[in-house]
Formats: sequence, structure tokens, C-alpha cells
Amino acid sequence: MIDAQGNYVPDITPVTTTNTPIATPVVTNMAVPTPQDIYSAQNIQQASMNPVAMPDLSNASAIYDFYLNGADVNTARTAAQADMAALAAAKATARNRQIAIEGNPLESQQFIVGQQARAGQLDDAKLAALADAAAVSSANYATAKQTASEKANIALSQRAEIIDYIKQNPNAKINFTDTVESAAAKVKKYNDKVTKDADKKAKEDYKKNLKATLMQLGISTKNANGGSMNTKAMEKALTASYKSKADAEKKLNDLKLKSAELDIAKGYKDLNTKEEKSVTFTDSEQRRLASELVDEAESKGLYGNYAWEYAVKEGNKLGVAIETGSPFVNSIRTRFGMSSEAEKKAGDK
Repeated sequence: MIDAQGNYVPDITPVTTTNTPIATPVVTNMAVPTPQDIYSAQNIQQASMNPVAMPDLSNASAIYDFYLNGADVNTARTAAQADMAALAAAKATARNRQIAIEGNPLESQQFIVGQQARAGQLDDAKLAALADAAAVSSANYATAKQTASEKANIALSQRAEIIDYIKQNPNAKINFTDTVESAAAKVKKYNDKVTKDADKKAKEDYKKNLKATLMQLGISTKNANGGSMNTKAMEKALTASYKSKADAEKKLNDLKLKSAELDIAKGYKDLNTKEEKSVTFTDSEQRRLASELVDEAESKGLYGNYAWEYAVKEGNKLGVAIETGSPFVNSIRTRFGMSSEAEKKAGDK
């Protein structure tokens, strides 16, 4: 431009572009949380009210999606993308500024070079700051992805352990919402129940075999009140029938060995379920057993059809024939005032 005396005066109006200037980034130092901050009452309450969601272990690919698209990774990715965009925009603005200065036809080459150098110095400082910020955010993003990948691998390892638990313990009710610890606890609880149930079943079968043995020997299994003897009383009665104590103990041990076999993996297996019956009853033994079982049912407060069902059920457990027309069933019919099958058929004729 020309002043009042006609002298040329350089235009000091700053070059403007259509690009919005990029502000120098400000780095804020964040305080490192202390254990007291992390385990504060507020944080503990929030964690209990809104626990961190767990990945779906039933889907292996979903595990990676869960962690690599988590809040931490997304936040770091967004920050890195924003910083890289800001750096790219600042570089574009700096290039446009250099082009605008160089394209001024009213200035000398020496002036243009000086202006470009000055503008370059100012832009370089801003670009350096933006590049540092982009480098930090990119590193944070890479760290977040690495951490997420490690968590995903841990979850996949846990998934493999859960699958092994499910395969090896199909009845323990383990599912993919379980942790390794809760799955192990379910297995222990299930095995304890199997052991307890099997032990109970073995004791019941031992008592059943003991009672059948007494019946075969013609020894009553009723107690003084007319009810059924307990196991100890029946053992005492059987021992008393042997002249030798050693023979009695051997017989009792044989009955215990024959009663049950415990297999935790498969549950209880009844050794008496063979083609040959372990015990047989004569007709008189069947009739006496029927009478005792009905008495036992009534001592438990069962009468009528309930007593009938109880006697047949318990007789079946002891291995007695419960088919229609058997001495056992005919004895029950007679007990309830009904004619036996043979008498019924004779009457029908």
C-alpha cells in the first residue's frame, strides 16, 4: 500500500484462510487414585448396585467383541482419532497459510520468504504440540487394545475350563454364567450329594437284605411294639441265631458287601439287579412277610389301600414275588377280607 508521501509501505494485515485455527492443546495432569479412593464407601456401593457386566462365555467370538469394543477401548480410540484429526487439520492450515503468503503479488520475494519463515515457526510449534498429543493418545489406544486382548484371552481360558467342567459333570447344573470357582463349588456340592444319596441307598439295601435273611431263617423282624425292627436290632437278632460270633460277623459283612457299590462318577449301582435273585422265599415266608409288612404299614398310620400299596412296594424291594396269585399277594387279600385268587376262581365256577 502507498502512504501519504507516496512511499510504499508493506501490508501488515495477517493472512486469513477459511480454515478454523487450531488451539494449542492443553495437557491436564490427572491425580493418581489412592487405595482409599478406589475402595471408598461410594465406590463399593456402586459396584454392588451396578456390577460390571460379564462377557457371554457361550460365544467365543462375542468375548473379543465384548472387550475390544468396551468403554475403555472406545474412549481411547475416540481420543486418538480426534487428536489425529486435529493434527491433520493443523497441517492443512499451515500449508494453506504458506500458499497464501507466497501468492501475494504486492510483496517482494524477500518479504514473502521472511513471512513464510515466521509463519512456519509459529505453525511448527503448534504442530509439534498436536503431534505430541496424538502420539500420547495413540499410545493410550494401543495400550487399551492390548489390555482388552489380554482380558479376552483370560475369558477364553475360563470358557475352556467351564466347558471341561460341563463335559465332565453333566448333572452338576453348570452353565456359562458360572465362574471357574462357582463351577468347582457346584461340582463339589453335586459329588457330596451323590455320595450322601449312595450311602443312604446302600444302608437301605443292607437293611433290606438283612430283613430278607431273617425272614429266611424264620426269625421275626417285628419289635416289641409290633413295628419293624431297626438295623441294629436285626443285626442283634441275626447274631443271636449263630452259635459262633465269627460266623455271625462274616454273615453281616457279606450282606454289607452285597448291598451296594459306590461310584461317584456314575452314582449308585445296585449289585442285586442280576438275573438270579439273591434271595428266595417259601410260600409260608411270603405269607408271614405280607402280614408283617401290613402291620408295619399300619404302625406308620397307613390303612386300607395305602397299607396295601406300602406292603407291595416293600415286598418288591425285598425280592418277593408280587404277581397276582402269589402267596404274598393272596395273604394281603386275605388280610383285607378278600378271597385269594384261587378261591375267587373256584367261586366263579
